[in-house]
Amino acid sequence: MRLPLKVQIVAPLAALTLATIAALAAYQARVAADEAAERIERQIDGVTQTLAGSTFPLTPRVLGQMHDLSGAEFVVETPAREGPATIEVSPAGRQALAALETRPQAPDGSVPRLTSRPRRQVVTLAGVNYFHAEVTRSEFGRHDRVHLLYPEADYRRALAAAAWPPVTLGLASLAAVIAAGWWIAARVARGVTTVGKQVDRIAGGDFRADDAPPRNDELGDLQRGVNRMATQLAEYETEVRRTEQLRTLGQLGAGLAHEIRNAATGARLALQHHQQMCPADDAQLESISVASRQLEHIEEYVQRFVRVGCHDSGEHRTTTDVNATAGDAYELAEPYAQHLGVRLTLQPAATPATLHADDLGVRQAIYNLLVNAIDAAAGGPAPAVELRIDANDDEARIFVTDSGPGPAADLAPRMFDAFATDKPDGAGLGLALVERVAAEHNGRVQWRREDERTEFVITLPRGEPALPLGEAL
Repeated sequence: MRLPLKVQIVAPLAALTLATIAALAAYQARVAADEAAERIERQIDGVTQTLAGSTFPLTPRVLGQMHDLSGAEFVVETPAREGPATIEVSPAGRQALAALETRPQAPDGSVPRLTSRPRRQVVTLAGVNYFHAEVTRSEFGRHDRVHLLYPEADYRRALAAAAWPPVTLGLASLAAVIAAGWWIAARVARGVTTVGKQVDRIAGGDFRADDAPPRNDELGDLQRGVNRMATQLAEYETEVRRTEQLRTLGQLGAGLAHEIRNAATGARLALQHHQQMCPADDAQLESISVASRQLEHIEEYVQRFVRVGCHDSGEHRTTTDVNATAGDAYELAEPYAQHLGVRLTLQPAATPATLHADDLGVRQAIYNLLVNAIDAAAGGPAPAVELRIDANDDEARIFVTDSGPGPAADLAPRMFDAFATDKPDGAGLGLALVERVAAEHNGRVQWRREDERTEFVITLPRGEPALPLGEAL
């Protein structure tokens, strides 16, 4: 049977508290009852001592005053006549009182206490039970018996009235303990339930951290640990997805590389044959030369796409001038910019910016950024793209800035993921390759949107050897 955590916490606590409070309440009730009995019997003792040592006549008025002081009823028994009484006593009742055994008095004139006898003497008069005590007094040579009758019901009520306050206090304390325990247990249970729901969400693939403010206790530590686990699992899932995408890309590239390379080689040979067989002017030769260079790079690009999902030894890395590499990428992208009516400019670094790098990889990364920037700027007012190189002793930075509207809000967080694109005909591989090339060279790629312009920056360190392809992940 499933017991809620609140019940598991409160039930033992309530049982232990109930037992403790019950014992204390019973003890206090017994003490209070004994004190009440002691008080009542002190009153009776005072009256009996007064009666035993007095010589004043016991008139109805005197008996009434003693009744008010002690709460007891008095019946006087005289040898010659019916004595006064504070209650109506029938002749049969007086006979019953007279038949009671006379109990000896103490030296001080008092009679044994009501509660000091093993068995209390109870007298029933007119249907009412009384505790009985008596005292014998002498008056004018006459010995009178005075019967003290204390109502048993009053005695019981007095004891109950004395015992109930500790019992009531105990019950109130028990209720307070149960309420406090229930509140504490509910608070703990809420924290456990919150963590349990979050764990269920994580098990279902939802790795969002809990936005609720964590508690500053052990449950808070548990919640923070679960949040850290959720964050790490989200990062791990992203990395696994990215790795799978790269592996898929590598498999696709390997399958297509052979056919694309053959087609590009055939097209390049056809252009060379046309150039040899059909002499052309300088402008035509330049166009044919650009087309030929593009076809030459197709094979290189195919191999590069294949390398996104596999490892490379880094044997193609040489001392590279970033200015020259950027110039090559600029020349390749310029015809595309002219075709779309985009103004493309190049601003090289003032001094040579050399580093040990894969020239083809860096050139392809720059070219991908330029093509994306040209596509983004095309169609807008005064479309423009700027390629700028900056270098110092520690690093070289490549800036590509365009006047386009910038990436979509939903694409920005995953912009560098493979296959992430907002272009209808895009493959979503360009920026993934740019990030990979930067990571291979211990560098980074960043972007920002400022003054209605979008800027991408590739930062490559100049003083560190590049990582082999594949070890950057």
